[in-house]
Amino acid sequence: MQQKWMMPACALLALFIISGCQALGRQREASLVDTRFHQGTIGMQMQFVPGNPPTIVYDDPAFDLRQPEMQVLLEVRNRGAFDVGKSTENQPFGLGYVALSGYDQSIIRYLQPATPNGIVSLAVEGKSRFNAEGGLQVLEFPPQDQIASIVELPEGVNTYRPRLQATACYQYETIAAPVVCVDPDPYREVIDKPCRVGGIAGSGRELVAAVEGIAGGQGAPVTISNIQEEAQRNRVQFEISVSNTGGGKVVDWDSINSLSCPFGLNYQQLDNIQYEVRMVNPLTGLEESLVCEPLQLKMYNNRAVLFCRTGSNFDFSGQTAYQTPLYVRLQYGYMDAVSKNIEVRRAS
Repeated sequence: MQQKWMMPACALLALFIISGCQALGRQREASLVDTRFHQGTIGMQMQFVPGNPPTIVYDDPAFDLRQPEMQVLLEVRNRGAFDVGKSTENQPFGLGYVALSGYDQSIIRYLQPATPNGIVSLAVEGKSRFNAEGGLQVLEFPPQDQIASIVELPEGVNTYRPRLQATACYQYETIAAPVVCVDPDPYREVIDKPCRVGGIAGSGRELVAAVEGIAGGQGAPVTISNIQEEAQRNRVQFEISVSNTGGGKVVDWDSINSLSCPFGLNYQQLDNIQYEVRMVNPLTGLEESLVCEPLQLKMYNNRAVLFCRTGSNFDFSGQTAYQTPLYVRLQYGYMDAVSKNIEVRRAS
């Protein structure tokens, strides 16, 4: 009788264990999605939809005026962690658009939309805990509510081979909060410390990295590639290395607002990055800005270095070594392009 009672009880216990493991696995999986959307080294990713435009387009005088003689479809996916054109969580977002160029508008007519500079606005959400892949938008040239495109070769011209280019200009942000070691008395060696500038925890202890949380990028085309910390008494100083890893070009944030990107850019509008670096002040318990140079961060050969230190408002009196987040925010415009060769032939 006792054995008959124990068998259902064991089965029930096994069911609870399996359910618990599955729930733990789901929690772990959700945690991975939640923490990894701020990783990666690109922003927007574009590609032409296969067959739109076709590789060969014919100049056909008998085409249906109700249908476009040539159509371009462009897929734009936001592979980063910053929203462009819209936000699904009431978070800040940047502006963005795409411009089509590279062809003679007297041969291929009405392909661009009837907007300033012939641009199409972007509205693509970034990666988040609700969307691990990022948003997708398909742009159509010409738009459906516009007159159909017309392809017409000049007299005496039988073939025309342009290189069609779609250029995206958009505002983006890089946000990072790496954990750094703060040691107000770095030269005192008489005690073991939970962390040390340089990554040595102390005798007989496990090594602890001085800076943690920047590997794998931050879900943006401009990344914080390295942070070096200098040991100083009652002051913290950082050398923050920034890299352009997205394959495009960094432009001024305001060049997107003014529609200067891509065709009206000048040298002063290239490679400019706005920044903010903050850390919790142990005296007030509030996040406060660090003193950083240069005031205007400009990239050279896709790299830049920022030097930041705590000011006189920070007070580390009575503090021992500890780890704390360093908040870094970069703001910039970004320009990227894809292209495709097409051939326009005269219909026989």
